[in-house]
Parts: sequence; C-alpha cells; structure tokens
Amino acid sequence: MVDFLIVEYLSFVTSSIERFIIAEYVIIRMKSVLIGLTIILLLFTACSFEPDLPISKIEAGNVLDVNIQTPHPIPSSNEGTKLVWSYVLFDSKAKSIRLHYNKLDITGFVTNLTHIKTYPPCKFNDTDKFNDTESDFNSTSQENLGINSELCGDVEVYYSPQEIVDNNYLEGDYILIKDNKNNEIIGILSKYGELIEQGSGFSDVDGWGHIYETNNLTIELYVDEFDDNSYGLYIDKYSQLVI
Repeated sequence: MVDFLIVEYLSFVTSSIERFIIAEYVIIRMKSVLIGLTIILLLFTACSFEPDLPISKIEAGNVLDVNIQTPHPIPSSNEGTKLVWSYVLFDSKAKSIRLHYNKLDITGFVTNLTHIKTYPPCKFNDTDKFNDTESDFNSTSQENLGINSELCGDVEVYYSPQEIVDNNYLEGDYILIKDNKNNEIIGILSKYGELIEQGSGFSDVDGWGHIYETNNLTIELYVDEFDDNSYGLYIDKYSQLVI
C-alpha cells in the first residue's frame, strides 16, 4: 500500500513538473512572439512616417512659367506721364508671390527716396558712458552706442512705394506693382532696380525679385513723352509661395 502511494505521489510530482515546464515554455514563446510583433510594428511605423517638410522646402513653392511682357521697346506717351500697359497676376493657390525678371530695362527713377523722421529724444542705456540725453543718431548708430532699441531722435528713413507715388517722387518711365487686395502700391521698378514696401532701398534686379505677400498683383507701366528706346520688362516665371 505504501509503495502504491509513493508511486502515485511521484507520478503526481512528475506530472506537475511537466505541466510547469510546458507552461513556462508557452509563456516564453508568447513573450518572444509579442517582442517580435512589437519590433515589426515599430519598423513599419518608422518606415511609413512622413516627417514635416522643412520651412525652406515649403517656402520654395511651385515655380510656374508665365509670359508677362511690356511692349518692346516701350512706347512714349506723346504728352505727360501716362499708363500705357498693365497686367493682372492672380493665383488663388498662393499666399505670396515672387517674380522672376528675365529682363528689366527702364530709364525712370525716384527723385526722393528718403526723408528725416523725428522720434522722441534718445535715452542711453548707460548714463555713465554718455552725458547727452538727446541725439540725432540714426538707428544703426543707436544700436552701436547702446541706445534703447526704439527709434529716437532724427532718423533717416525710406519712403514706402505708396508714399513715393502719393508725393509724385517719380520721373521718366517706371513700373508699379500693386497689391489688389489692399489697393496699395508695394513695389517700384526703375533704372535702379526694385524698391519694396519693407523700405531697405532699391535692390538690383538679377533674376528673382522680392517676395510680395499677396496673391493678387497688378503690374503697370508708366511712360513719359520722351522716346528712349528702352526694352521694358519681361517676367518669365514666378514662385507660388504657400506660406
């Protein structure tokens, strides 16, 4: 009887050990499978993830071909300064437009580009360095001399294109670029290049021009009575900026 009980006990222990080993094996296999599935999921996510495009990439936009040309050569008005040609460029998909000038040859110019604007008296940040409380330094000098960042004193500033037109500071043949949304002149093309609203003076036109923050432009050619046989303007493409 005792022998029978011992045999039964040993059989029970052996069976329990076997079941335990099998359970451990199943658990280990399940863990392996789960780890493998997790790795596959991570790899799939990494491969399918599409990162945000860099801002510079987005700003490049689409370059679209156009054929915007004034008459060649540009005509004369016969009497006074007159509008003789215009072109509307509207792009519903763009937020800003940058023009590409294939050729610009025009003889007009701005007669008055800057003026002195008076701001409140300057106050220095370091009173031990400077005894004066007022100054007529321009904004660049203010920064170098430690004056507060707000404009102060007498400062030479650029007229905006709209101010130049309003004050009739133009002579000869010239081209205006108008923002149709705000009904405002935002650019002037003349013999000196391109002047923009931001007010940093004229820049030489060499291919791509400035960015105009509108998608609806009118380009207008004004000429005087003198026939100077200049070529005029040819825009062959523009960048459709989406930001």
